[in-house]
Amino acid sequence: SLLSRMIHFYPLNSRMCQLGVRNVGSICLLLSISLRIEQRLLRLISATEAIAGGDFDSTVSGSGIAELEALACAFERMNCQLKASRQRLEEYSGDLKRQVAQKTIELKQAKIAAESANRAKSTFLANMSHELRTPLNAIIGFAHLLVNSKKTAPEQQSSLDIINRSGEHLLKLINDILSLSKIEAGQITLEETAVDLYSLLSDIERMFQLKAQSSGLQLVFELRKDVPQYVRTDESKLRQVLINLLGNAVKFTEAGRVKLTVKCLQSMAKKPLPKFFLQFSVKDTGPGIAPDEVSRLFKPFVQASAGRKSQTGTGLGLPISNSFVKLMGGEIKVKSSVGKGTVFSFYVKVSHATESEVYDRLPQKRVKGLASNQQMYRILVADDESANRLLLTQILKSAGFLVWFADNGIKAVIPFF
Repeated sequence: SLLSRMIHFYPLNSRMCQLGVRNVGSICLLLSISLRIEQRLLRLISATEAIAGGDFDSTVSGSGIAELEALACAFERMNCQLKASRQRLEEYSGDLKRQVAQKTIELKQAKIAAESANRAKSTFLANMSHELRTPLNAIIGFAHLLVNSKKTAPEQQSSLDIINRSGEHLLKLINDILSLSKIEAGQITLEETAVDLYSLLSDIERMFQLKAQSSGLQLVFELRKDVPQYVRTDESKLRQVLINLLGNAVKFTEAGRVKLTVKCLQSMAKKPLPKFFLQFSVKDTGPGIAPDEVSRLFKPFVQASAGRKSQTGTGLGLPISNSFVKLMGGEIKVKSSVGKGTVFSFYVKVSHATESEVYDRLPQKRVKGLASNQQMYRILVADDESANRLLLTQILKSAGFLVWFADNGIKAVIPFF
């Protein structure tokens, strides 16, 4: 206590004892006043500590001493200011929480609307694809029948070739749009099968050889010795990526050559790996691509300047190829120099396959007709599309079948009841 501290600092001595009763009374009065001051200071300290701890409802009581009263009033004003600031902060925090909640609701609603629009778009594209494929298949089918017919005059063959090429081109555009829609909807899956890689590349080389020769280009396919013939991969997607890249290279290269190089990224000499990477590089001597255009090549419906000048294509080939390569566990890159050419390279993850796996899944040979000494088979064709019905009828008749047709399913089953 204050009294004990004062006694400690001012110990009674013989001289003090001689002061008499009057002086002792004065000292006691001084000690009493000091004690009251200490008590009020302690209350003031306790109140300020409570306020500092967040208890803004605490008050600093009066002390009866002017100096302490002024200090208490100052602390009380500070407490009121802190309390008002805290209240404003809580109101602002409440407003912020309400705004966040409202934005969250709006974002959820926007997400639902976007998903609904995406589903509607996918449904529309699927329906349009069906509606466009039906007449296109009829056009291409009848063109093939006429090409193979002995009654077709030689001078008509070139016209039929144009019909076939135009139909195949339109069908490719439809497939590209449908593939992009499936990619955006996350519906593209990997379908790995055993593939004869040498045969696949040979087919693609024959596909572009005539076009390259007519353009005065040299088409080169180089397979490194360590590339296995039989692998497991998604043949359809790999074929489409190679056709897209080679098609662009042949289309935009006016002179020089287009070269495809295939190699293994891991050495197979020491130990065959269950999974390994194959790298495909397509190099051309075309006009090249400007640096500012390279970063935008893989965006849908975006074309480089050469593509815009040619006024061909849709700008979907590269985005689709990029998505397919990623799905196959790889990555596609491009290096280009304006006026010197472009190199597109990509790698995909594959595994080993055997020859028996490949030939077990090869399609049967093309049917030319019924074998001799067969009974006469009768076939009923039911289709509500007259073009499809006629096409199927003619294909089956050319094989030697007796064919009847019905306009729809109901007419097809009525004769059986």
